[in-house]
Amino acid sequence: MNESLKEKLLSKNEKILNMIIERVKRDFLDDIAIIGLSGSFSTDDYHEKSDLDLIIINNTENAWKISDFLYLTMSVMIFTVHRGKAE
Repeated sequence: MNESLKEKLLSKNEKILNMIIERVKRDFLDDIAIIGLSGSFSTDDYHEKSDLDLIIINNTENAWKISDFLYLTMSVMIFTVHRGKAE
């Protein structure tokens, strides 16, 4: 892949991640524990058709609502996990 396309893909993903982070800060600050990058972009093994894979660890049931936002507005593959409280 040429450097121009690589820069374009990284820039696009940075914009997407920034949108997600802003949305979490605004609407899900206490609900989401961690957002992690996985898949080909985390291993620097991506290509033109690679999607953005995220792992989201929830603190509360309300955090599941972020999935609706991501599915409706972006082509992002997400994996959500509810983190139970230790007793």
